[in-house]
Amino acid sequence: MPEELRELIVELNNIQMVRRPTDPAKTVSRESFGTMAAYHRALAEAYEQYEKDLIDYETRKSSNNQRRNDLHRQIQDLIIDLTLSDRLPEKIKEKTFSYAYEESHASGYDEVFDTMEELADLVEAAYFAGQKDPAAAS
Repeated sequence: MPEELRELIVELNNIQMVRRPTDPAKTVSRESFGTMAAYHRALAEAYEQYEKDLIDYETRKSSNNQRRNDLHRQIQDLIIDLTLSDRLPEKIKEKTFSYAYEESHASGYDEVFDTMEELADLVEAAYFAGQKDPAAAS
């Protein structure tokens, strides 16, 4: 597998999931306070912080999801570029990748790449069958 593809896969796998903040009702214990008023003040303060943490969580989660989607697209484009002829229509390239992905993504992008390599000759032979080779015509 080409190093550029391996690096993208490693980067994708290294994206850390963002942990959702914990609801204060689960962490602020009534028994820790001498009065109900003190408990409710602490709970209100914890909820204020929780609201801020939720906004931060959503922002970081959205950023991570965007980066993950960008990497998936870069990996897809690179696999297509490395395995299929530039002369194939985009629709055929996309369909071939979709098939390879569905068949083997459970084993990782390494396996998707291998499946694309196996399909490339078949797809190109089928598409170009009967067409004159532009390279031979020159």
